Amino acid sequence: MEAGPLNVVTQGSESSLNVAGRGKFFENYIRNLKTLIEQSPLYQSMNENDTDINVVIERHIKTAKIESMKMSKKIPVRSDGIIDNVPDRPAPITHMGPSGNTSVSKKEEKLRLIPVDIHQKVSSEGVEVVFGFDYKYLEANKDFGIVTLRDLKKTLWIGNRSTYSTQILLYSNGTIGLLVLMLNEKSLKFLERNWYWGWKCIPERFNFKYLDVVDDKWRTFSSFECETELYEHFLNACYSFFPKKVGYQGNTVYEESDNGVMLFSLGNDLLTGNIQTHLFQHTSISIPLESGFGYDLTQEQKEGEAPVTFLGSFSIDFHKVQHKSIDDPKFVSDQQSYFRNLISYENEVNCSSQKEQNTTEELITNYVSLDFDLLLPRYIEAKNKNFRSYKCPPDELFHRIVEGNKNIWKVKKNGLLAKQVHYYIDDDKWVIVVLENNTFKFLYRASDSDVWVDKSSEMFNTKDLKVIKRNRQELSPMDLKFNFFGPLCIIPLGDPVRVSYKNFSHNFEHCGKHISVWLVYDVTTNKAKLETKVFNLRSETRITNPR
Repeated sequence: MEAGPLNVVTQGSESSLNVAGRGKFFENYIRNLKTLIEQSPLYQSMNENDTDINVVIERHIKTAKIESMKMSKKIPVRSDGIIDNVPDRPAPITHMGPSGNTSVSKKEEKLRLIPVDIHQKVSSEGVEVVFGFDYKYLEANKDFGIVTLRDLKKTLWIGNRSTYSTQILLYSNGTIGLLVLMLNEKSLKFLERNWYWGWKCIPERFNFKYLDVVDDKWRTFSSFECETELYEHFLNACYSFFPKKVGYQGNTVYEESDNGVMLFSLGNDLLTGNIQTHLFQHTSISIPLESGFGYDLTQEQKEGEAPVTFLGSFSIDFHKVQHKSIDDPKFVSDQQSYFRNLISYENEVNCSSQKEQNTTEELITNYVSLDFDLLLPRYIEAKNKNFRSYKCPPDELFHRIVEGNKNIWKVKKNGLLAKQVHYYIDDDKWVIVVLENNTFKFLYRASDSDVWVDKSSEMFNTKDLKVIKRNRQELSPMDLKFNFFGPLCIIPLGDPVRVSYKNFSHNFEHCGKHISVWLVYDVTTNKAKLETKVFNLRSETRITNPR
């Protein structure tokens, strides 16, 4: 791409997420991105030389865009030559690659050409009608193409079998009237309304053939390799990558810099012909979780003279009785306090996901002894030279952990089994046990000792973690998922409005709705932080069509 003098001028910018004309691309991309970075196991993206969660998110940011575009291309191609799975209501186009149009003759044979009136208010067999505030879409349904456009009895435009419209935008705001036809050959037809002479064709205000897009490998991409949508009075174009450079008619519209701002999509203002750059930026915020960890124990509990009942959790038999009432005659009075605790735990479970709720006795068919000296690929979720993470299948649980003939942990009487185990080896050794109710056991062995010490009462625990979601519901401990890497336990918290731990609390409402938060806990330092990614989109208008 040969860019001429930089004669494009920034006309204005806005730092709001509600960027004018950005359409639905950004919303759908953020949805895919957050799903990817919050649900994909982070260990799959990490390596021993790269344990920074921010670097991992950088990879996901690029991958999410690729995956979003792939999803749209897996949907069967419509007979009018457009992609079906375009987010919400983008303008459909014929997908074309370097080799040209991928349409086939069978598709053309099925095509039914129909006339459409701009005053049509109700969707029909051939056309779907979508209304906005001051605009209306007329979109051809599958196997249909718009070949004639009318204004009551007056014909405004006529096409043919090789040139027809797939979508029409009617924009009307006071004295301004604009018709834009998206044609199957990836071109636009403009009509403007004047109160004196009605509708008339006007010169095109934007042409894809003048648009040059370059990726980070300096490859130039055809305009047919993007997704487009008509939104309000904007035509937006989005590629499956973050462009390095974009030019239009010899002018440089965008060029990548080192400030972390990337070009998400392009928008053409169909009223003025000027191009908008929709700039995507992600900001990292690291918030230390300033709170003392550990449980508040009495002096007797600290000295071992009194039991710490909440560390032992509930009985292994809770699966058998969790749906029974404490008023059942067969339950004797001295058991009632136990079952009150049990019902409290059940209520906590009932707020969690259905997957966790269904962990009943019928599902658990095998109790496993985990030996660190044995190769157990069935249970290994991730491994490196200094750690191994184990996770049970849905129908199994660990009841004991050993290393050769050395017993490290086993379930106590009236205790819970383990569903996930992380073994970290540095100079010292750590074993993190995730119990059935998503609480932790932290076991530690110093390098100069053969004795394993239970450090749970001094460490992080999920019972003191409170997460308020955007819908104002509290996240249940059973909803938490744990990713382990090296000495780190990484817990995705989604997009909360508030996170608290004991006397610590942080409000995220001021960050907007496009955020992702992780709690990152380092077992070796007994410290935690909230890693936050804030995703922003701003728009800058470039004067590429002076009038």
